[in-house]
Order: sequence, then C-alpha cells, then structure tokens
Amino acid sequence: MTFRVYETFAYPYFGSAAKLTFNGVQYGDGGTTHASAGCGQAFQLSAQDSSTWTFSQWTTTTDGYFEGIASNPTNFHIGGSGGTIALIVWNFDTVGGYTAYSSSISQVSAWFTLPTSVSYVSTWAPVPDFDGLPIGVALGGVNGNSNPPALWEAGVMIVVPPPGTTVHVCNSDGTQQCWAISAVWMCAFTFYNNVQYRLTKYHFYCDQVPNINLGHTISVSSSYNAQYGTVSFFFQDQTTGYGYGAAVTFTPELTTSEWGVLQAACIGGQIGGYATDCYGEPNFSPVQFSSVACSAYPNLAGSVLKTYHYGWNLNANPYVHQRLVPGPLGQTNPAAFSVTYLEQ
Repeated sequence: MTFRVYETFAYPYFGSAAKLTFNGVQYGDGGTTHASAGCGQAFQLSAQDSSTWTFSQWTTTTDGYFEGIASNPTNFHIGGSGGTIALIVWNFDTVGGYTAYSSSISQVSAWFTLPTSVSYVSTWAPVPDFDGLPIGVALGGVNGNSNPPALWEAGVMIVVPPPGTTVHVCNSDGTQQCWAISAVWMCAFTFYNNVQYRLTKYHFYCDQVPNINLGHTISVSSSYNAQYGTVSFFFQDQTTGYGYGAAVTFTPELTTSEWGVLQAACIGGQIGGYATDCYGEPNFSPVQFSSVACSAYPNLAGSVLKTYHYGWNLNANPYVHQRLVPGPLGQTNPAAFSVTYLEQ
C-alpha cells in the first residue's frame, strides 16, 4: 500500500506538514508498506496534525474499509487488493472544494449540479457591483513554488446583481463582447491567469452553450497538451444537451488541480483584469459535485487538500464572514462531494 498526504500549503515541494501512523509506524506522503490480509484483520490508523493542517477524513483505493472515515484514530480493515490510503486534511484557501497535488497533473474533470436558488448578499468586497459564483474545475494556481504560477479554470459563472440594478460583464481576451445583466445570469466560461506576467483573460460561451439555468447538471473537463502548449476544454449542459469544446494556447502550472467554487478574478468593476477574488459570493443552495477526477488520482485518493473558502465580511456586521464549505469526499470512484454556503 502507498500512503498519501498533501504536503505544505503554498509550497508543496518543501516537505510534509502532516503524517499518518499505520500499525505503529509513521509515514509521510509516498510512504509504502506491505500488510497481510486475514479474516477480520484490522490495523490502527491515526493522523498527526500540524499547525498548518487539520484532520478531515480518510479515503482509499483498496478494497479495504475504515471503521470511521472521519475518525482519528480509526481501524482499517485490509482487503485483498493493494492501492492507496490517503489522509485528507483541510485549511482555508481560495477554493471552496478540494485541491490535489502531484508531480504532474495534466487533466481535470467533474460533473456538478448548479444550485437551485441564489440570492444577492451585500458584502465589504472591493468591487460591490455584483456577487460572482464561478463553479467548476481548475489546473494550477496553488503551488507558489512554481514558475510561473499559472492558473486555468473552466466551468459556469453565476452573476447576481443587486436588486433593481443593471451591471455589465465582458470578455477580457480581446473579443470585446459584453452582457448587460439585471437578473440572475449564468454562462459557461474559461479563465486563465499568469501572475508573473499580470495576464488575466476571461471568455464566456453564452451562445455556444445556451440556456444554462439553476438546477442544471454540467460536465466539464480540461487537459493540457505539452506538444502543442494548449489547454483543451469541453463543457456540456447535461440537462439541455448543448455542449462546446475548443483549445487555447496556454500553459498552466501542472502540479495542482482544483474542484469546487473557484476564485473570481476582477478589476475595475467588471470581471477581467489582474486581481484575485474581489467579489462577494451570493447565498446559494448546495452545489453537488460527482465524477471528480484528475490524471493523478482518479478518485482523489491521493495528496488531496479539503479547502474552505473564507469569503468577505458582510456589510451588516464586519465580524460575520462568508464561508464556502465542502462536505466530505464520498467513498466513490470517481469521487463526489457538495459545497455549502455559510455565514459565520
């Protein structure tokens, strides 16, 4: 068996911040062991937290099982197959969902069901024009030790303007198409951001994937082709059947991938430009993710971090914050989880 533990927060190559102990022996990320399966054979499994990480749950690719996937310590009953045991830890980050780390990740995919309801929330965000809710998948953008720390995102953007107002959202990749929005609006999108070169580009695919609506189920995938230096993407609204795919010349950072409610970069009162995460989020009913996978970990039983997105102060009370909270990983292959909106 191989053990997986997500390493450090911003610099994954700097060594493990949390460890697990199996049958009395401590392991970090990539550690291996052999154990014999017997009738009812169980081994104690525990996690050592650090100041950086906090225990969340266990997951595995083997045919064994945990007595408690959210218990620390717990007992693990070995099956007949080998595979991976992963310690899932959590912290706050710019994504409300999950982040995976590996030496190489070139593909990311998921299905998700859009919330059935959203509502505007007034916040102390730097840009108060509207609330933004980008939902989908991403490659890169987390490993601060990479050069450049480039981020690619693909999914659905939901924009919720303040009641009685009209706001504008525009492509920022040179196509100069804009939309006037006076009610809840949603559209398939891609976004890529290179911090080193201050490059941020949004493109919305409203015409290519029309009529996306609340409650629809969306599938999205992105993959990097090193030979051509391109990212290929494909979205499909499984509810209506409309889909679209293409390729963009861009090289993301290739050691991390993300799933969930993503960050919405912005500048100057509209989506697009160079800045990160400056909009408040709308209140939304839970978002359900399924078929969550990447090229490194088909069911996320790997070096995976559960991340809460710590959002903006609310205008009514500066000590109340928005939080986008992922639920536990379902013991499925590929994985599944949900994201819930909270004010705390």
